[in-house]
Amino acid sequence: NIRNLAMEKVASNVMFPCKYSTSGCTVSMVHIEKPDHEDACEFRPYSCPCPGASCKWQGSLEEVMPHLVMSHKSITTLQ
Repeated sequence: NIRNLAMEKVASNVMFPCKYSTSGCTVSMVHIEKPDHEDACEFRPYSCPCPGASCKWQGSLEEVMPHLVMSHKSITTLQ
């Protein structure tokens, strides 16, 4: 692979929106900051936290508790 240093220079000055902007994230950052932000973004999809689950559910942080209550009734307390 040959690096395009001119494009890298341009990209280092351009602000990019978070890939979860359609889910509500308003953060913009330079391209080298995107992976770290998007890995921790509060608007990223969350997987089902049920231990040992074969559950493939994904949704927003706000939807985790309703999912557990509806789909995993055997969990009696999460406090």
